[in-house]
This record gives sequence, C-alpha cells and structure tokens, in this order.
Amino acid sequence: MSIINPSYREVTGLIPASARAGRISVSTRGGRIAVLIFALALVAVVFWGMASNRPLEVEYSKEWTFTLTGSDNIGGKYNASIDHYNVTRFNETFGRDEISFRYNGSTERGPFIPTANNTMAWLKNNTTGGSIILCWWPYGHMIRGIAEREPVIWAPSSQIADTVVFPERVVRWEKSENVKEVAVAFLATDPNVTKEIMNKYLAYYVLVEKDSITYVDALCQAAGLDPKDYTIYESGTGMRFTGAGQDCAMRLFVSGANVPGFEKAYEDDVFLVYKLAG
Repeated sequence: MSIINPSYREVTGLIPASARAGRISVSTRGGRIAVLIFALALVAVVFWGMASNRPLEVEYSKEWTFTLTGSDNIGGKYNASIDHYNVTRFNETFGRDEISFRYNGSTERGPFIPTANNTMAWLKNNTTGGSIILCWWPYGHMIRGIAEREPVIWAPSSQIADTVVFPERVVRWEKSENVKEVAVAFLATDPNVTKEIMNKYLAYYVLVEKDSITYVDALCQAAGLDPKDYTIYESGTGMRFTGAGQDCAMRLFVSGANVPGFEKAYEDDVFLVYKLAG
C-alpha cells in the first residue's frame, strides 16, 4: 500500500498562485531571464526527486520489524501460545499479540484478539469436538488453537492480500474459493444461501464480532461485489450498513437479530455465536 502525498510542487510553493491560474505575464528581458532561471531550478528539483528516495511515495508493507518480547503458554491439543511482539517502523512502536500452535506437523500463526477469550472458552466447553464454525478468517486461528474447534477458513486468500494489515505474517494462504464462499455466506441477503454454504462445509455455528462491519470491504473484495452497495462511511458516525447491507446475513448476525433458520447460542460484549436451528 502506498501513501501518496500532495504534489511536491504544491507543497514547496514553487509554483505561484498566479502561475497555476495561467496569469503570468513576462514583458521584459529581465523577466524572461528570471523565468528561465526559475524553470531550470524547477527541472533540477524534479530530477533530484526522481533520483533520490522520493517523499511522494512511501512503501510501508515491508518496513515493520517484529521483536518477540514474551510468550504465554496455553498448551492444549495443539500446544498453543500467545506471543507478544513490539512492532516498529522508524520511531513508531506498538504492541501486537499473535497466537501460534502446531497443526498437522507445522507451526501456524495468526492474529490474537484478547477480548475473544471468553468466546473461545464458551466454544470449547459448550460445543462438541470436531464442531465447525463459520467465521471470517482473523478468528480462525483462535478457534483452532484455543477453542480446539475447526473454522471453515483460518487465513486470507492471496487475492485479498491488500486487505491484510501484515501480509508478510501470513504463514499459509487459504484457497480463494473457500474465502469467497465464506464472504458470500456473510453478504447473502437470503439466509438460505448462508445455510447452504454452511452445509457444504459441515458448519453448525457462526461466530461474528459486533464491529465486523469493518470487514465488509474485504468481504466484498473476496466475493467480487461492490462495498458501496453494502456500507457507507459518514463523517462523525463512521460506517453503517446501507442498501443490500441492511439485509445481509452479517448485519443480522452482528445486530443480534432473529435470523430465520438460526438460533442465538452465545453473546457477550464483543462477540455473538449463532447455531443452525433444529
């Protein structure tokens, strides 16, 4: 992802307002010489910017440094642990937690959300072993490593890599088809579509975070849909569902509504879990 700053010439003020408006008038030899000098100086500045590390475009994706500061062992079926990192770029540092565990002979790693602890405990203690949960990918590693249940997907596909904060931390990419179908299940305006996709993957539960609206752009990208048909951003109030988004499964789930064909099984301040009815 690139951060594009305003025009270099606009920032430095090298072009007067009158020049931008096309109102420069040069009627004297001295004036023409001054304009020539100015033009040569401008060309020199532009070429210097092209030859040096230009401030116009700054690539961030590979500039973060992860420093492990400690780990908390969880153990369990997959010998899981919560790893604590300091993430640094230039003079900016913040903390990040990740879950890691052994699965099928390899080490898996994914985001860890501390507020999900109670939900993971509920899944582990109130669902049968082997239960499969429909969720968006950031929760998949916790469902497997902590709750010891199976998510339909647990990683993003490479097709939506640009929606991932730290794509370089992804150990294995999920199949594009699987990610797309999960996205379609959450964006469907007919709950029967959601149920059909769950049945395909033998999923019985649905897990959502109450502010999952922030994932709608990624869901739409995975499903090949236009996010403008589902959400709108308003200054002062943030994102809200609109259009097709008002009737989609994701909005119904995160709002705690009665969803045809589903029963609410668990709710806390942050998460909701639904199960298929009947």
